[in-house]
Amino acid sequence: MLRGTVLGATDFATYSPFVQGQARFSLRDGTVAPIPPDQWRVLAMEEQFDAVLYLGSQVSSAGAELPRELCADADYMKMRLERMALLGRQNDIDTLKRQCGTP
Repeated sequence: MLRGTVLGATDFATYSPFVQGQARFSLRDGTVAPIPPDQWRVLAMEEQFDAVLYLGSQVSSAGAELPRELCADADYMKMRLERMALLGRQNDIDTLKRQCGTP
């Protein structure tokens, strides 16, 4: 459980490889706009998640592959690839496509 813990109060960006050192964006009226660094706010882990289940080292968790069932789910893959594209994460898109064997 995260609420009321040191980990819960920590900025989500500290633990997310998708957020560390990356630009932050807002979505207003269907338009994505970058947020200037001086306007960034802490996104506390406890406000993003209820709990964390830790099953190994940070190195091993960073390279987790998507289960075959999700690779085969066209709607899920479309959503995930669109989100990665929205963040400009082409390397992650290429990796996911390679892992799932999709063009």
